[in-house]
Amino acid sequence: MGCKGSKPGGTPAPDRMVVSPHKNTLQSNLARTRRVKSIEEFYTKASVLGKGAYGEVCKATDKISNRTVAMKCINKSSIKELDGLRNEIALLRGIEHPNIVRLLEVLETDAEMFFTMELCTGGTVLDLVNGPDGFLPEAEIVGTIERLCSALSFLHVAGVCHRDVKLENIMFNHGGPDREIMLCDLGTGHRFDPGEHMHRAFGSIFYLAPDMIALDYTEKCDMWSVGICAYMMCCRAYPFMAPPPAPPGDVAGCMTAIQWDDPVFEGEAWERLSPAALLFVKALLNKDPAERPSADEALASDWLREEQQRRRAREEEEQRAAAAAAGEGGSTPATPGKASAPSAADGLTPPPMSQEDVDAAATRRNGGGGRPSIARRSSIWGGIMSWKGQTVRARASPAYAIARFDSTTDTLPP
Repeated sequence: MGCKGSKPGGTPAPDRMVVSPHKNTLQSNLARTRRVKSIEEFYTKASVLGKGAYGEVCKATDKISNRTVAMKCINKSSIKELDGLRNEIALLRGIEHPNIVRLLEVLETDAEMFFTMELCTGGTVLDLVNGPDGFLPEAEIVGTIERLCSALSFLHVAGVCHRDVKLENIMFNHGGPDREIMLCDLGTGHRFDPGEHMHRAFGSIFYLAPDMIALDYTEKCDMWSVGICAYMMCCRAYPFMAPPPAPPGDVAGCMTAIQWDDPVFEGEAWERLSPAALLFVKALLNKDPAERPSADEALASDWLREEQQRRRAREEEEQRAAAAAAGEGGSTPATPGKASAPSAADGLTPPPMSQEDVDAAATRRNGGGGRPSIARRSSIWGGIMSWKGQTVRARASPAYAIARFDSTTDTLPP
């Protein structure tokens, strides 16, 4: 479960288990909870990264390992009950996926709780969408969504529903060209049994699925939120604004629009994208959760499957180039300390799925039930292009500009 740290010179360290900064195994990822007198005994706090209703997140350095981490500092007196915090700890323990932020350690004093997590320095996907560079390239969008679906597939197979998937909770581990997304914040997560329906609403208003608003939903609420994220990445707009005369960000109006309005898909933003991208987003924003793809089914879609093939080809090319540069004839090992993208070999991202595989995935999602998968209903995802003769219509509106959008508040700024 880890090794006991020691200070330089052989002096025994305080009674505390230490996570090695070089290991990334399941055992090293099992976060510990420890009662301490003072957090300053173990960590040096630095700059504040953000603030929330219950405390702040700051950068901190482990005094023993010298590792820099993100530390969530929560004042226990500001929370009526600590069940939500302890729930997040329980859900994050043992999670090992290259696109999910790892919980490293939990320390608790009489007055506060401290979560130490992997530090992500590349900002959030919302920062990217709100950036000055215009529409995002489709390659960047599909790469992000593929990894997000991989992370959610991992969670759902483990029986965990996130319930607060949003652009602000998708971070980049660093700002370099080979950055990876990291899904964070399982504070509203829930451990579910196959086929279980949940009945309490959680998350951010603008990402809520209509079935969550109706207080009768499954883990597919996460996939609706993926659809919202994909839509906003594609066109820098939110699809369900309140209709006039209410302000665009009116909460009641937005919830009504989520339940009754159809998203729109026209204009320059959508014309530049492939039909597979548009159909993928349209499928995820299906108001009927029975018709909405699961994470496994999303990974089997044409759009994401092509991205998986391209990524594998890039990785193989990089390995060949590195081997040639080193004068070797075989493959080269992965760079130490760099989390590799999920692959079929490690079981995190499945290879292209057969019809039987997709149906089996749908059966698992329904606790062994016999509901046919979306792939069967639409003759595999590629057939959705002409599914039931549907065509995609949309209307463009400058009022949908995402530059004014911040889902961390209850309403949009005027």
